[in-house]
Amino acid sequence: MKPQTPFRRAPLIVLFAFTFAFWACPAFSCSCIRIGPPCEAAWLQADAVFVGRVYWSWLLPTKRYGVDTLHRLVKIKILEPFIGNYPRWITVETGAGGGDCGYHFSWGDKYLIYAHREKDGSLHTSICTRTQKVKVSDARTDLAYLRTIKNLPPRGKVYGTAKQYTFEPNFRPKEISIMSPYGGPEDQLFSMRPLSGAAIHLTGGEVGELTAKASEAGDFVFEDLAPGHYRISVDLPQQMKPWKETEITVPAKGCSEVNIRTAFNGRLAGRVTDKSGAPVSYVTVEVVRASEAGHAERSFRWQTADKNGAFELGPLPPDVYVIGVNIVKYSGSRERPRTYYPGTPELMNAKQIRVTEGQLVKGLDFQLEANAQSTSAH
Repeated sequence: MKPQTPFRRAPLIVLFAFTFAFWACPAFSCSCIRIGPPCEAAWLQADAVFVGRVYWSWLLPTKRYGVDTLHRLVKIKILEPFIGNYPRWITVETGAGGGDCGYHFSWGDKYLIYAHREKDGSLHTSICTRTQKVKVSDARTDLAYLRTIKNLPPRGKVYGTAKQYTFEPNFRPKEISIMSPYGGPEDQLFSMRPLSGAAIHLTGGEVGELTAKASEAGDFVFEDLAPGHYRISVDLPQQMKPWKETEITVPAKGCSEVNIRTAFNGRLAGRVTDKSGAPVSYVTVEVVRASEAGHAERSFRWQTADKNGAFELGPLPPDVYVIGVNIVKYSGSRERPRTYYPGTPELMNAKQIRVTEGQLVKGLDFQLEANAQSTSAH
């Protein structure tokens, strides 16, 4: 069946424009999970991958989480297919924008599109995929891989890095666009150091068990793997936060990227009560470096105490800390008084707590005044 040309949809577009001009679109917040490299995203995060040119788009009403909203349909001519068997003309759906993760397409431009198929058979894409304009520099990396997959053997690989978050107080993250789904290189966002020499274990499939040592830069790789399911684990020193063994899938002709992250597992544990000794349930307990306590805008760590008022804050790197309730600038209830451990409103009387590598400091119990019993927002 010959696809309908975009120009024959024009009257319909005008109708939609007037019909939905006053449509009440609720505000959604877009939050993306990790976007894998092209050799992973093409096989494990998408059902269709192709280069196509956008010829038309229009808005339609839909329901999301039971709320009336809009979504966008985009008419695309496939120019270069990679994954999936689809007709030359195809319709891809995405959000309308405004926090719903919708991808903005421009008419006439070429895009490399990664789309997943919904239960009803429709194809969807968003800013939480590797979909991008062909002219963007990252697209060259994706296309270099995608254009070779026909000639690749049906084997795969696992690769990644093993690093420790160091939480250097003087580290300043690189500023990135809030619209970037990739976020940016992690070592530009967080202070880290490679876990050089760490033993990484891969088990499963035909390999039984393989072990690789992290390089000086923290890199590791397992190559020439049969497609299938594997588990990956790492040997870490006792003072580090444990990293759980993880199950991964290795696609034929593709890859699985695994980035192992840990930190010194220092922790501060105690209990919050009122003056009568009754537990203060679900209050937010905050921790800041002692050197920053006088001007801290946000907590270094925080945790909502359980129904018994118990808390355990961490992981924390070696340093000296103070803890309390409502002790930072942007606590949710700034009108309520500060309370520092061991139960004082004054920073000068707060007890400073030294934490060594991986140390658990227990018994940090303190009392709140009645008007200090509130949860905090961060």
